[in-house]
Amino acid sequence: PEGAGATGTDAKRVLYMVADLHSLTSSPTPETLRESVETLTATMLACGVDASKSAIFQQSAVPGHSELAWILQSNTPMGWLNRMTQFKEKSRKDGQNNANLGLFAYPTLMAADILLYQASHVPVGDDQTQHLEFSRSIARRMNDKYNVDLFAQPQAIFPRAGIERVMSLSDGRKKMSKSDPSANSRILMTDSADEIATKVRKAKSDTLGPVSLYYTAEARPEVWNMVSLIAVFTNESREEVLARFDGKMISELKSELTQVLTESICPIGVEINRLRGDPAHIRSVLAQGAQVANSISSETLDRVHETVGLRL
Repeated sequence: PEGAGATGTDAKRVLYMVADLHSLTSSPTPETLRESVETLTATMLACGVDASKSAIFQQSAVPGHSELAWILQSNTPMGWLNRMTQFKEKSRKDGQNNANLGLFAYPTLMAADILLYQASHVPVGDDQTQHLEFSRSIARRMNDKYNVDLFAQPQAIFPRAGIERVMSLSDGRKKMSKSDPSANSRILMTDSADEIATKVRKAKSDTLGPVSLYYTAEARPEVWNMVSLIAVFTNESREEVLARFDGKMISELKSELTQVLTESICPIGVEINRLRGDPAHIRSVLAQGAQVANSISSETLDRVHETVGLRL
């Protein structure tokens, strides 16, 4: 994907942000938060992100995120936030009294994350399209209010058609999530071959018999999820995977899923652990990324200050 640069050599730069400010809405311990930042940074590097060509940085290392979020919040109608489904779902799940203001205002910070860099394209899953549209809406609102092209309106980059979201191994109707109480519901990039095999073996299936070309995601969500995962890692379509397994037992489907996950993920996990053993290198990558991000974002923030009247 093309990232957001302001001008010149930054125009095609890809930015990878570690969203540590967003994570505060779930009240992690300081130790957990620090470990998560290091692990996520190591994961991006292990997956092949070249820090010499792209910027990897902590959200909190760029003060412009919080500052622009406040400016956007001051221009966001409450009705827009009341309509956001993620807050509704999480507050319903955790209880209204446990839902904090940060979670309610989350979309404005996410919009700031994007608009601060004049982003041209943003990769999203289908559960994030509402947030991206919110960012586009607040960009238009600000542009219209001040009669100036203050913010670019970013375009979405979607995953391969038909595989917009990875679902839980425990419930094919729910998104795979680290917050799920069951560790067996998800595959982690640091899982060993034995852990992957155990999770896939215990993955929920059904009693509808062999795999069939004619079942849908609604009829067999767990089987559909396993087919989707195989398709991702073998670069096939779901229809091609279904055709290969038509009439075969679910145990055979699980066997291949275990194999493709192990072959793809375990080498990455080894590299993550190696990188985690060199925290100085991870901090250096984040510091370099923060310099780039601050340089790009400061141009936008200066223009925002001028436009809204904060600069004398």
